[in-house]
This record gives sequence, structure tokens and C-alpha cells, in this order.
Amino acid sequence: EDQPMTRARAQARLRGESAIDHYEARLQSKEGTVLDGEIRAKAFSFDEESGIQVWVRDISEQKRSKEKFQTLIENVPFGTMIIKEDGTFGYCSPQVFDMFGYSPEDVPDGSTWMRKAYPDPDYRREVIASWIRDMREARPGVQRPRVFTVTSKDGTKKHVCFRPVQLQTGDHLMTLEDITDRKRAEEELQLLNRALRTLSECNQALVRAPDEATLVADLC
Repeated sequence: EDQPMTRARAQARLRGESAIDHYEARLQSKEGTVLDGEIRAKAFSFDEESGIQVWVRDISEQKRSKEKFQTLIENVPFGTMIIKEDGTFGYCSPQVFDMFGYSPEDVPDGSTWMRKAYPDPDYRREVIASWIRDMREARPGVQRPRVFTVTSKDGTKKHVCFRPVQLQTGDHLMTLEDITDRKRAEEELQLLNRALRTLSECNQALVRAPDEATLVADLC
């Protein structure tokens, strides 16, 4: 199915024109099996004869693994990102954009993400310093969970748990979980526990106080 494309690129190289030299294409083996191939091509000249040197690698298994991985992470209840060694985004799952309302065009790179997600300069510096420290100390396979307050596109503040882990390639796989509701519930529970503790202390004071003056003194 990709034969017209590969033929057109080969002919362009033979004419001395610029053509993509590294690409993927669907190939068919001698037995008729359809494969996913990675192609690298380079034009050369020898004894006034032009030719093309081509390297082909079967990436069918790699392609299937990538598709399985993408299907998996696009069906989990949290966002997933892959951050390359140079800090650029290698991949962002749809959940990441749904979580914050940004589109891929809104945050095309890490620098833009930092400015939009952390608009307060002081807090942004704190977050960046934390990431730099974590990446410097990172070891493959070890999680480094962090909770930061992220500003969504509509201005909403969300508490997000980031769980990055360094891969053997040097890239970082990171999951993002919105824990805003959990955080709010924890804060409400703390307030409730504080109120119950105060009520309990008041009840104990009522039991211990021999008269009204002592009760007022204990409570105040």
C-alpha cells in the first residue's frame, strides 16, 4: 500500500532532489506477509552511476507493543506523560488534556506548560527546582511522587499527584492523578476531628468543674 510513496521518494533521490531519508512504511515479504518497516535511504554515486543505499528494519513487533501500550494508558483513570531527557514532551495521553482543559496547541512544550500550569512566578520556581532536583537524583524504576497545585485553563486550582519514574532510556514516564476531592475531604475531616476534640475537652471540663467560675476559667 505504501509502494507509490517509496517509489516516488526513490525517484526523487535519483534525480538529485531532496527526499525524506528516514520513515516508516508497510512492506510485504516474499511469502506475502505484510510487515511494518523502518526505512533509511541514501543516494550515492559510483563511477558516474547513481544509486540508492537502503536499510530496512522490521519493526512490526515494536509497533504492536507501542499500540498495546497506547491502548492501555488511554483507558486508565489517570493521565500519563513521557518526558524526554531534554525536557520535551514525548507523549501526553488524552486524560492529561481533559484534566486541565488545555489542548496540545496550548502547551506544546515543557516551558509553556510550566508558565500556564504555575502562573505564580515564585511557586513556578519552587516546582521547577523540585523537578530538577528529582531528575538529578533519579534512578531507573524508582517512583518519586510529588503533589503540586496546578492551574487549569479555566483558572481552577487542582491538587495533582505526579508520580514520575525514570526509564532505562533516560526518559521519564509520569502519571498524573487529580486528588482535589480527596484533599478537600481530608481537610474537612481534619476540621471535623478538631471540632470533636474541642467538644470532648468542653465535656470533660463540665464534668470536672465544681462550680461555674472554675468552668469558665477552664474553658477560657
